[in-house]
Amino acid sequence: LKKGRKGAAGIVEVRCLGVCPRGAVTVVDASRPGEWMLVPEGADLDAVAGELGLGPALD
Repeated sequence: LKKGRKGAAGIVEVRCLGVCPRGAVTVVDASRPGEWMLVPEGADLDAVAGELGLGPALD
């Protein structure tokens, strides 16, 4: 991922969202804030990127 505003995607660490998935992280797409995704440990990251609408290359 590129850094800064020119990146195709970004990661923002936030306070507790009130969801405590055991062995997973919560992903929120800013373009669809009402749809949250729980990504378990060991998930296929290519599949997760596809669900988020991210292409295979984020250069």
